[in-house]
Amino acid sequence: MTLQIVWFKRDLRLTDHPALSLAAARGPVLGLAVFEPSLWAQPDASGRHAAFYWDCLRELMASARAINLPILALTAEMPDALEQLRVRLGDFCLNSHQETGNWASFMRDRAVGAWCRAQGVRWIETPQDGVVRVLTSRDDWSRIHDSRMSGALLDPPAVTPLPESVRRVVSPLMSVQIDQAIEPWQALGQTDCCPGRQPGGRSQGLALLDSFFKGRGASYRFHMSSPGTAEQSCSRLSPHLAWGSLSVREVLHAVWRTRSRWQTEHGHPAQRSMLASLKSFESRLHWRCHFMQKLESEPEIELRCLHPATRGLRNEGAFTVEEAARFDAWREGRTGFPFVDACMRYLAHTGWINFRMRAMLTSFASQHLWLHWKRTGEHLARLYTDYEPGIHWPQVQMQSGTTGINTIRIYNPEKQRQDQDPDGAFVSRWVPDYGGVAYPAPIVDHLAAARAARDRLWSLRGDQASKAAAQQIFQKHGSRNPAREGAPRSRRRASQSTQQGFDF
Repeated sequence: MTLQIVWFKRDLRLTDHPALSLAAARGPVLGLAVFEPSLWAQPDASGRHAAFYWDCLRELMASARAINLPILALTAEMPDALEQLRVRLGDFCLNSHQETGNWASFMRDRAVGAWCRAQGVRWIETPQDGVVRVLTSRDDWSRIHDSRMSGALLDPPAVTPLPESVRRVVSPLMSVQIDQAIEPWQALGQTDCCPGRQPGGRSQGLALLDSFFKGRGASYRFHMSSPGTAEQSCSRLSPHLAWGSLSVREVLHAVWRTRSRWQTEHGHPAQRSMLASLKSFESRLHWRCHFMQKLESEPEIELRCLHPATRGLRNEGAFTVEEAARFDAWREGRTGFPFVDACMRYLAHTGWINFRMRAMLTSFASQHLWLHWKRTGEHLARLYTDYEPGIHWPQVQMQSGTTGINTIRIYNPEKQRQDQDPDGAFVSRWVPDYGGVAYPAPIVDHLAAARAARDRLWSLRGDQASKAAAQQIFQKHGSRNPAREGAPRSRRRASQSTQQGFDF
């Protein structure tokens, strides 16, 4: 039987792992996790990512030993790692999930594909969520997504032991190189001060899933917008979904089981709120895959403005001195807008913040400070422990007004403070210097800056060429549910539209 190598990427689990299950049915399996220096050197990568990844990988390797699945950890560029294994092990079949990652991982996968073709190695990529590789029509997406999500969950498979000839080669590699392999992850984590970071690992994810459905989730729908209440009321599952210690399908199945149970709890005081929260949470799981599909269908979303009329609108080169000063004030939480600064400082400390505040931080940087979304988006990506490129980059463009099909929404930082922190507790905790002589004055006149940004963006949508381009973007990326993300709207109708988010 041909040796099956399962390449673990952002899918660090044994349960509901289609690529692993299919590989185990075809032959003996060797797991492979590779620290790729070029990927971790990208401007959207950070130590908090590496630390969470290593938490998950360490627990995965311990769980894999229980089913006799050895996982080899290497430090190398992926084609080089595969060549090392080919020389030592001979023929094998490479298995992995389809990944919707950043541009660097997209190009890495192209290099792996080229190596496989050159060496005659079969590479089988398996879907693991509702994102569809080579989607021919967006009209078909929801049907395919729903069909995949309704499939049965997969238990950890029975694994055929490795042949003795393979074990003799692999065992020395595992014992000698494991310490060398984990050093880069650990070093990255040590250089990124994130004291409030969520710990990784599947057991942590399952505990959060259990506590959310047993009580915390009852207030999810009503408390997810304020950073002060979202910390406890949101599921906090987003890093586990981003790095794959939980699958989106198993979380969705948990939603369905929980809903069935609560539907029988007649007279329970929390029944109504829990069912409403489950409905909202399920919708956001659906939208998670919806936005990831955008990047899968058009990887260049990470690199350039989606609508061509918005390219060149902001400075796409190196920051000017003035822009650099605005950027530094924003990233350091000293813009003079206390709620914006509190959110940025909170995010830097914890590696997480709720969706509405993510939208506000991006909107403030793009609209009020008029900074290009690529640089600010890279900084936010480094801060988010739950960085998911397929959600992040379409959302960054959406909040920056460059998609051409979404309503231009510019968040008023003072109104957000009044709405989401009416008693000032959040600002007092994270910006204790507010009100003191050292706290800076507002960096911009937020009303004038918002007005200027809004006028610039709407002025690009009037001519027929811009409308035609927006319609093409909608056909490729827009939701087919008009109540959520409908066809491009005029400025006059913009106030009637809605925005969707991911308050995990």
